[in-house]
Amino acid sequence: GLNSINGNIPSEIGLLSHLTSMYLYKNKLVGSIPSEIGLLRKVERFNVRNNKLSGTIPSEMWHLDQNTKTMMLRSNNFTG
Repeated sequence: GLNSINGNIPSEIGLLSHLTSMYLYKNKLVGSIPSEIGLLRKVERFNVRNNKLSGTIPSEMWHLDQNTKTMMLRSNNFTG
């Protein structure tokens, strides 16, 4: 986090099949979370809080493996 990363989370994120932690908090990310996020079956920690993400949270996120221990989405502009 805290890297001043801006832009969208690319759909190619789903190709990172061995990713276990994703810390993108306190950046300048915009757009929606791509549905391909559901392909990250090994993610234990997912943190995108304090960005400018919007849209609905993709239902694919709720199908992540039970290994997911932490999911932080607050302080964005999600709807639905």
